[in-house]
Amino acid sequence: MICSCTSVMAQQHTSRYYFNRADDYAKANAWNEAKREINEGLELYPDDPDLRYLNGCYYYAVKDLQNARYNLVKAIQVNDQHFHAKRVMVDVESELKHYSSAICYINELLEFQPYDRDLWRRKIALYRNLGNHVEADNALERLSHIYPNDSVVIHDLRNRNRENWNVMLQKSSLREAADNLEQWLDIDPANLEYYLELMNLYQQLGENERAIGVANRGLRRLSNNAQIVHKAVGIMTDMGLYAQALAFAKQHGGAGALYNGVLRDLADNARMNDAYDVNGRLYATTHDRQVLTYLLNTSLTRGYYDDARVYLDEAYKHDGRTADLLMKQYSLEKRFGNDQIAYRLLQELYTLNPNDTDLRDQYAAMMLELANHDIASEQWGDACNHLQRVLDIMPPSDESWPAVA
Repeated sequence: MICSCTSVMAQQHTSRYYFNRADDYAKANAWNEAKREINEGLELYPDDPDLRYLNGCYYYAVKDLQNARYNLVKAIQVNDQHFHAKRVMVDVESELKHYSSAICYINELLEFQPYDRDLWRRKIALYRNLGNHVEADNALERLSHIYPNDSVVIHDLRNRNRENWNVMLQKSSLREAADNLEQWLDIDPANLEYYLELMNLYQQLGENERAIGVANRGLRRLSNNAQIVHKAVGIMTDMGLYAQALAFAKQHGGAGALYNGVLRDLADNARMNDAYDVNGRLYATTHDRQVLTYLLNTSLTRGYYDDARVYLDEAYKHDGRTADLLMKQYSLEKRFGNDQIAYRLLQELYTLNPNDTDLRDQYAAMMLELANHDIASEQWGDACNHLQRVLDIMPPSDESWPAVA
């Protein structure tokens, strides 16, 4: 009997033996083998925190979150400084959406590792999940002071500032937005987005010189940045400062690819940024009434008569045959010498507005002109009808009487 007991005792291993074997399997992602070692160890050492920790890791790996949580809590209860278990608990509680609990575990970890960047970032994300953006922003601000030059932290801070900026922009005027962004740019002078956004704001405010000033400030910090250069050159060309735009592009891009690219952009912008073309593309997708009015007026002014006819037809569909549209078509037809169409339009205009003396005079003048054509072609009846129309509409004191007589 003594011999038998001695043999059994000799075969019993320590908890560390089972932990090390299970841990090796876990690191190789052989969780079935790891679980076998864990189970054997826990039969002998049910309260061992390391075996409980590995058991929690196994259940977390197979996504049995409740059992994972149970085992990890048992490990922490036995060893309050079991940091590995607490780290996995952060993952478990996060997936269970126990965000406040996950933050508590992170805070415990930060007491011993106060400069762990990733723990801070997870804490910030958990606060966001809770909707507590005040605490999240405070934590992010503190992290930025701990790691002022860390690219990941700078990226997080800029993303959050962008979110705050978008909210602020929706609630403020352009002037307020520009003033706020000026302050943000003082705090983060290497932020390319701020320079571009501020240039846009000053453009919208009609302060193009200030926009170019922002570009110069940005280029002192971000030397020869192509986006800033292109933006500034675009503003200069919109202002008609083509020589200045080319000099600016050459100064900040040399004679290489950037300068040549800006030259191509200048040619494209001259075509693409023409207000008439831009509004034409806009109307094709929106059919906006104000845009249509601009296109009609501009096409008539520039002499784009084919376009004008298209936009007149569109305007008639929107508003009907209003006096304003009829007058525009009348002017167009007169310019092209389409007298018969012009006559019908003028007659329609006069019918709509019989008390308009200018229309009456133009209508009478046209009747006289038609009468002269009739007389020249010996169409006496038509001539008399046209002259009679003048007599019908003109007051007795009008100077047109001698012409009719």
